[in-house]
Amino acid sequence: MAYVKTFVLMPSHSLDDFPVDLGDEQAASLLNHNAVSWHPALLAQTGLLPQWHRADVPPPPTAGLVVFVPEVAEQWLTGGWIEQTRGYGVRVIAGASDRDALIGQLFPEGEESGGDWAAADPDLVGDFFALGTCFLQMELLSRQQRYFTSLDELTIQTRAVAAARAWLAGESALAREKLRSCFERLHESREKFYPPVCYQVDLCLVAAEQSGDLLAAPNTSARPMNLLFSGEVLEEIAAMRPDVANELANRLGSGTTEVVGGELMTPPTSLVPLGTSLWHLAEGLKVYENHLRMRPVVWGRRSFGLAAGWPQWLERAGFRGALHIALDDGIYPDEEHSRFRWQGFNGSQIRAMSRIPLPVESAGSYLRFASRLSESMDHDEVGAVVWARWPAVKSPFFEDFLRIAHYAPVLGEFSTISHLLTAHNSGGPVKSHAPQEYWPPNLLHHVALREPAPISRYASHIVRHQKMRQVGWCQTLVQTMLRQHGMVASIEREIELAVPGEEIVETEQLEAIEQRLDAERTNAAERLAKLLIDPAVSAEGWLLINPSSTAVTLPVTLATKVEPSVNAERRVVTVPGGGFAWVPRQRPVEVGKGEGCVVDDFTLRTDLFEVTIHPETGGIARVRRNGERANRLSQQLGIRFAKERPYRTSDETEETDPEMVRYSPMKLISSEVIGQSASYGAIRTTGELIDPERLTVLARFTQTVTVWPGASVFEIRLSIELLGALPADPWNEYLAARFAWNDSQAALTRTVMGAALPVGMDRFECTGGIEIAEEDCRVSISTGGLPFHRRHGERMFDTLLQVPGETANEFRFLVGLDQPCLGEFSEQLLVEPLVVPVASKLRGGIDRGWLLNFDQRNVRLIRLQRSEKGLGLLMVIAETEGVAVSLNLRCFWNPQVARRVGLDGTVLSELVVTNDSVRVELASHEVAWIEVLFD
Repeated sequence: MAYVKTFVLMPSHSLDDFPVDLGDEQAASLLNHNAVSWHPALLAQTGLLPQWHRADVPPPPTAGLVVFVPEVAEQWLTGGWIEQTRGYGVRVIAGASDRDALIGQLFPEGEESGGDWAAADPDLVGDFFALGTCFLQMELLSRQQRYFTSLDELTIQTRAVAAARAWLAGESALAREKLRSCFERLHESREKFYPPVCYQVDLCLVAAEQSGDLLAAPNTSARPMNLLFSGEVLEEIAAMRPDVANELANRLGSGTTEVVGGELMTPPTSLVPLGTSLWHLAEGLKVYENHLRMRPVVWGRRSFGLAAGWPQWLERAGFRGALHIALDDGIYPDEEHSRFRWQGFNGSQIRAMSRIPLPVESAGSYLRFASRLSESMDHDEVGAVVWARWPAVKSPFFEDFLRIAHYAPVLGEFSTISHLLTAHNSGGPVKSHAPQEYWPPNLLHHVALREPAPISRYASHIVRHQKMRQVGWCQTLVQTMLRQHGMVASIEREIELAVPGEEIVETEQLEAIEQRLDAERTNAAERLAKLLIDPAVSAEGWLLINPSSTAVTLPVTLATKVEPSVNAERRVVTVPGGGFAWVPRQRPVEVGKGEGCVVDDFTLRTDLFEVTIHPETGGIARVRRNGERANRLSQQLGIRFAKERPYRTSDETEETDPEMVRYSPMKLISSEVIGQSASYGAIRTTGELIDPERLTVLARFTQTVTVWPGASVFEIRLSIELLGALPADPWNEYLAARFAWNDSQAALTRTVMGAALPVGMDRFECTGGIEIAEEDCRVSISTGGLPFHRRHGERMFDTLLQVPGETANEFRFLVGLDQPCLGEFSEQLLVEPLVVPVASKLRGGIDRGWLLNFDQRNVRLIRLQRSEKGLGLLMVIAETEGVAVSLNLRCFWNPQVARRVGLDGTVLSELVVTNDSVRVELASHEVAWIEVLFD
């Protein structure tokens, strides 16, 4: 059959209402019919470009006519039209969507309609298909850009037909030349409505098991591409496929391949300590440099971990750009920009891109491409579209786009992300996003996947991290004071690699880590104690070591080496920040401390405040400072229900409407005073949580409240037995500790990422403490690392204790009144100061002192380690309260040199040293790396 003209039936009235929101199957059918209609053999025969035609008014049947009927257009046709039209000698291509199947219908085997292709280059057929794809995209893009002048079809037709006939004749070079002129003409047409350069970004997500596909994929070394993987994945690739790692290292030097990443592992940033995030960033960069001989300059990650602190950390680590996109679930500011300046909460900026990627494997992506690129052209400095894929993913449409870009940047040139971000002087608009705008999906994921310990896994890691900091602090100081060389061997790596995240760490592994950690903690404290005590002066007591940068005054458990659990007692002691204190075994006579604790059935009173237990619920009815009437805090336990339930509190008649409640009522069963002395006071209550509708028991609890004279803190210990299962809706149905206060104008602040930040969203994370600040009083609550909280109204919030899969049933809170610094207070519950039983006093006849002293309470020591440049210390410090400060950092020896460095050790500035002190200026919420050398 000789073909004379080609039509593609359009499932719309014109290109102005062309469907772009189709499912993948229908989209693939539509796009492939369009592409195959540009087959060079068909162009050579007809001498014409294929034309679009309305499907509801199809062209009259004529012999030699070719009509492509995409699946979505079939429903526009009358019944039996395809069979009837074929009877007139029309070649109707329908019922298939794959390109090979369409070609088989167009040129059936045994017919001469295709002509002699013996001399033709089969690879060039794909270039003609790409031209058809490009022509359609240009038609759609010009309309999206409100440019309604038709493309130069006559010129393109002349050149495309000439290219097709050159292809048929085996003149491949001439065919390519003519094709190039077609693409260049389309490029000129695009420049009429959008003259600037526009970009496409190929973002390839790499997993270790798919690394071999990177080398097998065609054209990967000839075009710019971006490979996204973590340091952990790179280590796996290097172990499994060293040839791939070597090839990647070679390609990175060419400038066409770029690695996007940065961290070793990608834990959820807002659910882990700041030190954990910084450790994974530092260790990850070492892995990239080791295997690829260079570090990534663009930061990105597959799992959600966006946070307002990243611009500062990345800028200090030497990154030039960042991906501000989430490739999984999670809430974040998703305003899209091809390029903008991402400003963190401390004012630091880094260039970033936030264009949400289109999935390469989805055919629907290519129908939406024109609208996505047009949107970027309208709102961004430079138009850009991002494609996301796995290495092995293949798509004929993506191959079309690669072929188009090879001939001319009609739809945008492929680019590395760093080039896109730095190609022009301007970095785009400045966008500052508040910390509360980022919300991780981890709790939902854990519950949906039925993973164990969805809450306590984070609290446990935070406690392990704090203990590890104590170990590192003691080990580093001992080695430095003894002038020992070499870096400190530590359990830090094991702990940080066991960080909660995408992979589940086995319970046995965590238990082994914790046992070793406790042993190292004891050993490190004892080694430091030997340097501080005077063996010539005999006196039994305890040496308390406080690695925290600020002083603590709180109850500390004191025990002897012989039967420690039997001989343990708790005393309120004050230990200097970064220092130590000696406490004698024999308690000294206290003068002027009042009468200790006064406890009756439901009240605990010290010289500073009183706590009243609710006689019906067993929770805390009120907390108030002495001499005041105002209630500062109330507390209960409760199971929250997704919907309110009726609760009949007495024998109401049927006509009486029951009270509707959202939480299970809390019922007191018993209450007893378990401690009343000059040392402490404690009340223990037991009770039940009741189903308000059925009046059955949902859970049983034991709650102990303890106070100490001279300390403005009290402790809440909980033990809970849940009798049934909770629904798998963790943010709406859960068991929680509930806190309430009177002043609806009180400011609610949380600690996360090493900073005190306002609570914004109803659902929020907090890895430290929560502060309720009224006009004349501040109440601080340290949650022991429990990270998930939900606010209700202006005067209440819940701390989630149990959801489906949670195994922890014992919890501890520390509540403080008028604490000067939330960041400092939030650490105190996690781990007490180190306690070493000793038989000697301190050297020099003192009873307390410091080794590293900070004179500002709002500055925390995040990490301490040996300097790699000599005898000295490298400290990571952070301002926590959002207030610029001038810090006086004092050392146990006089420093010779002090300087501010980057995360990679690059010297940023010299610091002023005066005797034993170093002056450090810190901006609001700044994280700084300070290096101090003694020789």
